[in-house]
Amino acid sequence: MQVYDYTVKPLPQQLTEDHPSPKFDAIIDCVGGYELYRQCEAYLVMNGTYVSPGTSIHSLRDLPSEAIGAFNALLRPTWLGGTNRNFLCASLIFRFP
Repeated sequence: MQVYDYTVKPLPQQLTEDHPSPKFDAIIDCVGGYELYRQCEAYLVMNGTYVSPGTSIHSLRDLPSEAIGAFNALLRPTWLGGTNRNFLCASLIFRFP
């Protein structure tokens, strides 16, 4: 298991500089977003799984850019530059009384 700190420098940059060998079986992204997922083929085995905490929508203004990011990461076919790895979204919703 390897842990990377997003606050040091961008994670794709860290993974490029310290390329994992062998590639990871899974990436559990605790921050979210689609940038790392779009680049995960370089770090994740062919049948590997990328787990994300969900979207980063904080207001309605975030919706258009998040929808474009989701399309580019999840729905774009590989022949148009899409990512060929499994994607799981794990979101928790807490309700307080």
